[in-house]
Amino acid sequence: MNGVNRRETAVHFDVSWPMKAAGGLEFTPFAGPSIFQTEQGLVTILNLTLANEVYPYDTLKFPGASTEAIRDKVNGYNAGVDMTWKFDKHFGLGVLIRYSHGTKDFIPAGGQPVKIETGGIHAGGGLRVIF
Repeated sequence: MNGVNRRETAVHFDVSWPMKAAGGLEFTPFAGPSIFQTEQGLVTILNLTLANEVYPYDTLKFPGASTEAIRDKVNGYNAGVDMTWKFDKHFGLGVLIRYSHGTKDFIPAGGQPVKIETGGIHAGGGLRVIF
């Protein structure tokens, strides 16, 4: 359905603790607050008609819906770990895993509050160049 989209962008503020392990492995656990800029499309009015319904009346057609996009900031938290395996003095492989979460009620015009949850699990990795 057009107009019912979701977009979120996050900024994370973290405190981290670098640690070294055996075999050139370094890992840095981190955690902190997150701010999500979230835009969520919500259905506000469902347009339906019973004029074209036929027996056995087991389906209902919805010719359209009215939607509204709500944009707001959602506060939350995040935690994760950044790992680097150095296979040379200046090169390594890196992996970052982060879980983030936030919750807020979005209220469409004339409607009931809808609980919106943001964040989730994110992972990334690649070659690291170390100076």
